[in-house]
Amino acid sequence: FTDRAAFASKLASALKDGGTFAIIHSASPSVINSFHTGIKRISKRLRPATEESLVFNRYFDVVTIVDDGQSYLIKGVKKVSEAK
Repeated sequence: FTDRAAFASKLASALKDGGTFAIIHSASPSVINSFHTGIKRISKRLRPATEESLVFNRYFDVVTIVDDGQSYLIKGVKKVSEAK
């Protein structure tokens, strides 16, 4: 996704309060980035999970981060809306 903030916003609008999302790759970030290199118009380089997860903090509580060189996971739970 080229606009990470827009992606996080769209994802939040698609989920109910308490809903979860996960970004999972069963390969290392370097392998994933080698795929992303050829499709720059629809994707950007995968950043370290701790950095990549920051874009979701506005809408989600990030509950799991794994970035161990072999796999990659960011899992979040949508925050409960205050205005109902």
